[in-house]
Amino acid sequence: MTYLPFAEISISNLTVFAIGLTVGIIEGIFGPLANLFMVPALSIFGLPPSIAASANAGQSFGRSSIFIFGGGKDHLALYRAGTVAGIAGLPGVLLGFKLHLLLLGSGWGKGVFLLLYAALLSGSAAVLYRHWAFFNRHHYYEDAPFPSFGLNWRFPLAVPGGSGVAHLTPARVILTGLLLGFGSGLLGLVAGIAGIPLFMYLLGLPLKNALATDNVAMLVIGAGTILCYAAAGRLELAVVLLLLAAAALGSRIGTLFPGDLSLGHARLALALLLGVTAAAVSIALISPAYSRVIISVAGLALCASTALYAVIPENFWAGRISRLIRGAK
Repeated sequence: MTYLPFAEISISNLTVFAIGLTVGIIEGIFGPLANLFMVPALSIFGLPPSIAASANAGQSFGRSSIFIFGGGKDHLALYRAGTVAGIAGLPGVLLGFKLHLLLLGSGWGKGVFLLLYAALLSGSAAVLYRHWAFFNRHHYYEDAPFPSFGLNWRFPLAVPGGSGVAHLTPARVILTGLLLGFGSGLLGLVAGIAGIPLFMYLLGLPLKNALATDNVAMLVIGAGTILCYAAAGRLELAVVLLLLAAAALGSRIGTLFPGDLSLGHARLALALLLGVTAAAVSIALISPAYSRVIISVAGLALCASTALYAVIPENFWAGRISRLIRGAK
């Protein structure tokens, strides 16, 4: 057990490490969407929302720093646009953090905070399920995170990768940064969850460029987020360092799985985990003990299912899942 002086509680190091390791493994397989699990899981297992949000921001910032300054620079990133968005996002961080303090200072603030994460988890589950269903109909995956009708939008949204640099204007870059900063300050979202769709649909960047550019922007925004939480006494360095080590190890383990695993029916398993976690977050408002059991069982089930998908050919599952769907109809 480790005593956290700012939170004034003790928490199990093993629990924190297990959460970081699990999220890291999921991220290594499925990408940055996995970071959406971090804050709800830490909150369900006893960390105050502010400490959980700052811990997620801290570990995400640490891993981005190691990647960029450790020689892992990505040539796909638009560094100027990312830097400008990051600097423009700092006022958004301050505004989001002020709202965070106001929200958590009220008697119903924790419930609203967790319900916001439940909504994000549910929305992400719906998007992943749509991707999986699209593949079963057309036998290929689309990169756009939003439904296909979104590609027909004109203004203010852009067609990802379809309009060159026409939408890469200063106003759009600044707006992107402000929105990212606000989400980071309010919820501790630092790792790519909102940034990728914003860079795609506001600036028109293809998925790979959006992912790399978001990493640059969130390095600046993450630093601002950490400073805000630390100045208010809401940052526990011990938790950040433990999560950083666990998530980095888990991510390395996740990359050992087959590269096409995230494109198969394992994506359905992740969508189900997102939905179950959303339910667990909602149940945590009534019974934290039940929500801990639910999220633990769901996490173990996802790890077991991805391991099975890794060793058993995809076509083995395809026919069986298709028959189940037809039978349900």
